Amino acid sequence: FVMKYIQGVAWSESLNKKPQVDGDLLDAIEVLRAVCRAVEFAHSRGVIHRDIKPHNVMLGRFGEVYLMDWGIAVRTTNLEQVPDGLVGTPGYLAPEMLTGIAGDVTFQTNVFLLGATLHAVLTGERRHRANNVVAALDAAGKAMPYDYEPDVPPALAELANQSCAKNPDERPESVAVFRESLEKYL
Repeated sequence: FVMKYIQGVAWSESLNKKPQVDGDLLDAIEVLRAVCRAVEFAHSRGVIHRDIKPHNVMLGRFGEVYLMDWGIAVRTTNLEQVPDGLVGTPGYLAPEMLTGIAGDVTFQTNVFLLGATLHAVLTGERRHRANNVVAALDAAGKAMPYDYEPDVPPALAELANQSCAKNPDERPESVAVFRESLEKYL
């Protein structure tokens, strides 16, 4: 098969493991909006990414934004054929991913992952920050709300926590709604 050659840097390098503020925050939200559009397109085709995080977003030389690493993505039409097993990045996992059953993953899982990515933008850290994988998995299972610093815009803090709710029904109803919340903030 043939794949497009992409030149650029991982968004995680641009974020540099620090909270984004002022103009950098606005730039990061623009990148996240572009990621949302890619995920919305995937959802329109019945595809769930399952590993959205800053490391899997590539920024091109001319402002292009690419959502990378579709290797563990699944189609909603054949979830029963996907082998069971825990996949994803422990620091970003949605609670329903912990079962390792592909059928437990929905479009709402990607909403959680976008919220966890927004958390990384706001704090410079993974959503489930821990000293080891077991502790990160435990934190993912609990999916506790995060107490953001006072300088974090309240609307973005609320969106990140709502998107990372343990119960998928309490998250924004779609990636489009998540994106619209970002746009409302802007």
